[in-house]
Amino acid sequence: MLESNRPNPEPHLLRPVPPVIRAAKWPPDDDDAGPPGGAIPRGGGGGGGSFNSGDGNFKKGAIGPIAIIVGLLVAGGLGAFLFLGAKGEAEKIPVEKAAQIKKQLLVLPTVEQIPKWREYASSNSAYLKQEALKRLAWHKDPEGVRLATAALTDIEQGVRAQAAVALAEYGSPAADSSRAPLLKALTEAKPESKPQITWALVVLGEKAAQKTIFEEYRAGHLSQVRRLDGALAFDPQVLVNLVGVDELANMAGDPSPAVRQLAASVLSRHAEAKYTDALIKLLGDEDPEISRQAAPGLGKIGDQRSRQPLLEKMKGADNDSRTKYLEAMRKADKGEYGPLGELIARAVTNNLYRFVVPAVAGPARLVPLASLVDPKKGITATALRAAAERGRLRAQKADNGTWLSSKNWVAEYQRNKHERVKGSTGKRSE
Repeated sequence: MLESNRPNPEPHLLRPVPPVIRAAKWPPDDDDAGPPGGAIPRGGGGGGGSFNSGDGNFKKGAIGPIAIIVGLLVAGGLGAFLFLGAKGEAEKIPVEKAAQIKKQLLVLPTVEQIPKWREYASSNSAYLKQEALKRLAWHKDPEGVRLATAALTDIEQGVRAQAAVALAEYGSPAADSSRAPLLKALTEAKPESKPQITWALVVLGEKAAQKTIFEEYRAGHLSQVRRLDGALAFDPQVLVNLVGVDELANMAGDPSPAVRQLAASVLSRHAEAKYTDALIKLLGDEDPEISRQAAPGLGKIGDQRSRQPLLEKMKGADNDSRTKYLEAMRKADKGEYGPLGELIARAVTNNLYRFVVPAVAGPARLVPLASLVDPKKGITATALRAAAERGRLRAQKADNGTWLSSKNWVAEYQRNKHERVKGSTGKRSE
């Protein structure tokens, strides 16, 4: 009887029943008649409409079948991407482990090392890549040329630099096939790899890169390139082989002192009458070192045109130097140019130290003690050398044993010297 006492709920007070969401089912059951009460309206909304069997064999739901497939594909692709990325990270070899691998390989016979180094030349370890390229080049492995050429596009500039040095180690003709890739790499190179790539092109004799080659040389970058064993790689003769002596003679007036000095040195070694004008120009260079290197070349040529500028440079030489000079000139007439060139170089150097260097050197510039001699003030080379050795004159010793000091330091030494004299005089008078 309780049932009859329950009031019938008003239709507007009934809670709406949430729609049933069913995913697509494939393949559908043949006897499946669909959810009770008819099909879910199209689009999942509250409107009417029955299931249209002409739309396909999927049962309609709030999540469309295409969306489900796309979602599965996206999820699968993302998972694969993350898996491959994690795998790539895991394959990267730490430097410590790479160093250990190197040690293990180096104890193997060479025939067993080579295949392993070929593998590591394409590894994810920049350390092992560089080591592999070096080892393959040292063993002159032909496959190493291809691997080094490929490494010119590596993301690491250090690997690119090592690849270029390795190709220079192979030299021509073994690495001639890498010229075009090197030229391309040169256009993309950063400061960390540009000097090495440039030097490789010098070694391979690639004239197309001559403009960049001299830009790097003027900047002093080529002289810092090192070989695979760590020794300096730069050899001026290799650069001369690329440009030629005649081209260097045309650079006697180059704005770069480095280029002019190279020209003076090379022309003196290849002394011929056709280079007289260039050598005379270099003899009068404002840089004393360039002038000194040009003098022997003119001495070897030995004709009247080359002698006159040398005689001008010889002014101020002592009688002993003149006697030796005349003796060397007589030998030069017989084809013995060595003594003349050596004498002229020494005489020119002495005059440069005595006259030219003091005139062009600033007060703080370090110069040989001979350039700081001043007879009027009683400053002799012997006194300066003794003061430098005793630590009374601030000076530095060059690699060749020459003492270097400056005008400022000599003036300081003179002031301190007078103060010591006054102090000692005062003590004696007390």
